[in-house]
Amino acid sequence: MEKLLLEYCIQQHSNIAHYLNLCVERAEAESVHQLRVSIKKFRAVSKLLEYLMPETGRENKQQLEKLRELFKLAGRLRDAQVQLILLNYYRAELNIEDTGFEYFLKKNERSALRKFLAGFSLFNKMISSQPFHRLNLKKPELNLAESLRPIASKLLEKRIMKLRKTFQAADNDSMLHNVRIQLKQIRYMLGILTMQDSFFKKYDIAMTGLRVAEIQLGRWHDLVVFRETINKYLKHKQNKNNAGQNEILTLNAAVTIDIEIYKEQIMSSFRKYLQ
Repeated sequence: MEKLLLEYCIQQHSNIAHYLNLCVERAEAESVHQLRVSIKKFRAVSKLLEYLMPETGRENKQQLEKLRELFKLAGRLRDAQVQLILLNYYRAELNIEDTGFEYFLKKNERSALRKFLAGFSLFNKMISSQPFHRLNLKKPELNLAESLRPIASKLLEKRIMKLRKTFQAADNDSMLHNVRIQLKQIRYMLGILTMQDSFFKKYDIAMTGLRVAEIQLGRWHDLVVFRETINKYLKHKQNKNNAGQNEILTLNAAVTIDIEIYKEQIMSSFRKYLQ
């Protein structure tokens, strides 16, 4: 199992390099999204490896620290791109004519792209080297797969318990976002393990119902970030003129309503599947 996990980790590392190059060539929303997904999968399998194979700990930590900043920069760029998509959706729904907010969002996108590209040379150099190159991948017999099963199972139980506690204490947007992060990590870990061992299918089945909640959490989070940007724009407008402000206030109200709708759906899904 450990050899397969290491190979999966290296594959995700290769995917990061591939999508990073695509983003630099042409930073389309899908490429940025896939870059972030590859980093999330790399982080999930790295944490799994560190738990199952403590000898990976030091190099594992170095890789994750280097990828963290890239993930943040790609996240800011993706947020800017998603917000333009959301504006087009609400513009059609609410008949918004003011173009000031669109200009504001496009300016944010250009700024996020510049910062992302500015760090390319640093990250490109970092991902050009193979992760875990100090480990010998030709020695899978050092730890039997059977012996790793209960260890991986215990890790998943701990993660699910932590997720349950985090959800029960989630009384603000920041904590609910933390629920989303933990849920994604569990799902990626399960995806890795169930590819290689049917023993973990029971966890996969248990988490299927929460997949809907994860999608809802993603949409909820996009809207929360969008509302934050709307409020920044409204504050910016106060120092200039009030043209089109009523339309943006209407947009803000519509987004807030949708946030609460998604939040209730999320709570319902978790109460149903995470007891």
